[in-house]
Amino acid sequence: MAHGGLARVRGEWARLRNNKLIANASTYISGSFVQRAFEFLLIPLWARFLSPDDYGIIGAMTSYSSILFNVLLLGLAGAITRKYYDFLDDRHEQKRYVSSVALFQIGAAFAITLLLDRASPWIWQAMQIETIPFHPYVRLMLWWSYLRTLIQIPMTLYQTEQRAGRYLWVQYANFITNVGFSLLLVVLLRLGAAGQMWSNVVAALAVGLTFTVMMLRDWLVPGFSWAYVRSALAYGLPLVFQAVAGWTINQAGRVILQWNATLNELGLYTLGYNLGLVMNVLVMAVYQAWMPFYFRMMEQDSNPNQSMRRIVSIYIALLGGLCMVGILFASDIVYLLLPEKYYGSAPYVGPVLLGYFLSGLYYFAISPAYFYKKTRIIPLPTASIAVVNVILNLIVIPRYGGIGSAWATTVTYALLMLVSLFIGQHYQRVPYPFARFALVLVLLLGAIFFAAMFTPLTWFGLLAKIVALLLFAALVGGMLLIPALRKPPAAA
Repeated sequence: MAHGGLARVRGEWARLRNNKLIANASTYISGSFVQRAFEFLLIPLWARFLSPDDYGIIGAMTSYSSILFNVLLLGLAGAITRKYYDFLDDRHEQKRYVSSVALFQIGAAFAITLLLDRASPWIWQAMQIETIPFHPYVRLMLWWSYLRTLIQIPMTLYQTEQRAGRYLWVQYANFITNVGFSLLLVVLLRLGAAGQMWSNVVAALAVGLTFTVMMLRDWLVPGFSWAYVRSALAYGLPLVFQAVAGWTINQAGRVILQWNATLNELGLYTLGYNLGLVMNVLVMAVYQAWMPFYFRMMEQDSNPNQSMRRIVSIYIALLGGLCMVGILFASDIVYLLLPEKYYGSAPYVGPVLLGYFLSGLYYFAISPAYFYKKTRIIPLPTASIAVVNVILNLIVIPRYGGIGSAWATTVTYALLMLVSLFIGQHYQRVPYPFARFALVLVLLLGAIFFAAMFTPLTWFGLLAKIVALLLFAALVGGMLLIPALRKPPAAA
């Protein structure tokens, strides 16, 4: 009987591997994992040539770039993804829509960036951030943000067409080019934070121009349509507010730290945050595969609610397990790989991992609002929770510093997930096993405090963490993973 049960699970897993969502998500995850693995292996090298102050500057500029990047996109990448499916029966009009929207975004974003470039000295002075010089960091950040949009539109098209391999080519090209210039400017020429910012700009310029030309070659057709642009903006502009609110949740703590901490503490926070970003890489890989799959599933699946229940259960089981690994062994990894001056970054990793894991659940929860084109409602929960995040950071940072900010962000992601789940259930009532999901979150939360009880790199501590990990795997596997694999999601 046991053998028969195991055989059934294997069979269901084989069928799941042939599912388009699983196939694309696996491609995204494997590609992102390879990239993140190289980034992780390079951290000890960067730690030799970049000081905590350099990390603080890079972290701040990356934070500002992430918000500006989303503003410059004007929500049009999301509009392309959703409205692409409105033209499945008319390839010419599909190309006309994509080329009109892409050309408008390229031109409008350039104009906005140029305007900001002229005004940025006065804006930076008004912000009164004295720890980070304006030149050359802010100006480089502005044009890096614009050039990133040139990369994003081609990547969006590959993602929408479920061409995960092509998507990874763009991602790898940008990563390899960036690392190459970083080795030249940071390691050989010893230019510090400025060298890293220049490598970001040069890599984005080379890759952005290359793939934009390739995109226009494949998609550009005569007949620019202002009607399509207006339609795309009506869908996309609310997503800009969503992006701003999301940035506030993700980055407000880092910005507030600039007024309340030294560059050294900001650098430790940034490095710890970057280590925790491995979870965001996995989450975004799943999300990239999920949205196109979800739209097709809603159109073609006879029972999308049950399919969604199983998919989310698999996500929680698998990524919850990876999150548990990171939480338990974060301090050991930091102590093993990094110089002593960076040991203070270890406490930030666990809360960041948990926060990004929760952000993945938000993407699933809010998906029905995207499908039913209710984009005007999407920014509301995010904006509300963003305000909560700012208030929490203003309260905890003066007293607890960076660790308070990390926990404030985790709490706000949990609130965002709950509010978005309420909204999503209004449009699509999915019978999730909420009690089991809640237990997984409690276990992950407890693991953070459990790991803090042990000194890094001790045999007893490592053994205790391994036992805890095995118990988590057995419990979550039996509760979520195996039941979800018994019946695969309906093919989309």
